[in-house]
Amino acid sequence: MSAAKVVRHGAPRASEVPDEILDLRRRIERNPYGSLAAAAGLGFVLGGGLFTRLAARLVGTGLRLGLVAAMPRLQEELLRGANQWIGRTNASSKDGKQ
Repeated sequence: MSAAKVVRHGAPRASEVPDEILDLRRRIERNPYGSLAAAAGLGFVLGGGLFTRLAARLVGTGLRLGLVAAMPRLQEELLRGANQWIGRTNASSKDGKQ
């Protein structure tokens, strides 16, 4: 529903939203663990756990794990960029000497 329709006709009630839009049953069947994690996370946030020590530790651990998982890719990209830069620098210095 567009913003203009919402302004003119009001927001639809939850009972008026077509099942195809939400499609929660199929999402849960397709990805039950992701749905459980989303529900647990939402409950944690709504329960007031967002600004606690536990939340800070969880976020810190998640960032560290994500960085460890991304490190090989980051190293590869950095090395590729450095090799290209060195190659261009060497080519320009060779052109300047001749």
